[in-house]
Amino acid sequence: MKRTIILTLCILASVQMADAQNIFNLRQCIETGLERNYAIRIVRNEQLITENNATLGNAGYLPTADVSTGFSGTVRNHNDRYAGGTSQKLTGVNNETADVGLNVSWTVFDGFGIQAEYERLKELNRMDELTTHLTIEDFVASIASEYYNLVHQKIRLQNLRSTLELSKERLRIVEERYYIGSMSRLDLQQAKVDFNSDSSTVLNQLEVVHRSRIRLNELMALDNNELMALDNIEEQIQLKDSLIYPNPFLDEIDLWRNTLETNASLLIAQKNHTLSELDYKKVRSRNYPYVRLNMGYGYTANWYDQSETELQRRLGLNYGVTVGINIFDGFNRKREQRNARLQIQN
Repeated sequence: MKRTIILTLCILASVQMADAQNIFNLRQCIETGLERNYAIRIVRNEQLITENNATLGNAGYLPTADVSTGFSGTVRNHNDRYAGGTSQKLTGVNNETADVGLNVSWTVFDGFGIQAEYERLKELNRMDELTTHLTIEDFVASIASEYYNLVHQKIRLQNLRSTLELSKERLRIVEERYYIGSMSRLDLQQAKVDFNSDSSTVLNQLEVVHRSRIRLNELMALDNNELMALDNIEEQIQLKDSLIYPNPFLDEIDLWRNTLETNASLLIAQKNHTLSELDYKKVRSRNYPYVRLNMGYGYTANWYDQSETELQRRLGLNYGVTVGINIFDGFNRKREQRNARLQIQN
C-alpha cells in the first residue's frame, strides 16, 4: 500500500513538472531556431550588405561631385639684381591665396565595364539570397535531424530503463531464491553482473540524451536564463513526438525537374558561372577607349604684398573631356582574360 502511494505521488509530480515546462514540437523548434540562431542572423545581414551594394553609384554609372576650399600664403625675402646693374632687396613679402570651387567628373564610357559591374553587383545580391536560402535549408535539416534523434534516444532510454527494471526484479528474485537455497551463488553473481551492465547502459544512454539535448539547445539558441529557470536540469525542454508521413505520390521525373529549378546549390553554381562571365566581360572592357567628362566652377582671390596689383579675384567655369585608350600594360589584360576564361570553365 505504501509503495502504491509513493508511486502515485511520483507520477503526479512528473505530470505537474511537464505542464510547467515548454513542450516543443518540430515546428516550434524550427521557428525558434530561425528567429534566434546566430548563423541565420549573420547570413541575413550579409545578404542585406550585398543588397545595399547593388546600386548605380557603386557600379560607376553616376558622376561624382566635390566641393573644396583652401587658403595658402607665403612669406619670402627677395634679393633681385637686374641687367642694368641695379638691385632690389625686399624682406617679409607676404602673398596669400584663397579659393573655393565645385568639381564634377563623370566617366561616360569605359568599354561597357560599368554595365558589367552593375550586373555583377545584382548577381552577387541574387547569389547571397540563394546562400541565405541554402543556409536556412541546411539549418532546418540539422534541427529536424537532431529533434528526431533526441526523440529516438529518449525512447531508447525508456526501453533501457524498462530493461533495467526487469534486471532489478530478476536480481531480487534470484537473491530471495538464493537465500532459501533454491539457486546457486553463481546464479546470483550472474544476476548482479546483468544488473550492473544494464545500469551502465542506462547511464551511457543518459549521456547520449544529454548531448543531443545540448545540441538542440544550441541550434535553437536558447539562452542560459531560460534553461536554468527550470528546477530539473535533466528536463530542460520537453519534446512532442511528431510523426513523419511520407508522400506516396512522389514521382522521380517531377523530383528531378524541381531539383533543377529550385535546388539552392545548383542555382548558386549557375550564379557563379554568370559572375565569371561578367568578370570576363569587365576585363575585356579595357580593350576599348574611355571617355571622361569634367567640369569645375570656382572662385579664387590672391593678395599681393609687393605688386602693382594688390588684390586679384577670379570667378569662372572650367570644363573638359578626356578620351584615351590603354595601349600596353605589360600583357596583364591578356593574362586576366585567360584567367577569366578558365574561371568560367571552373
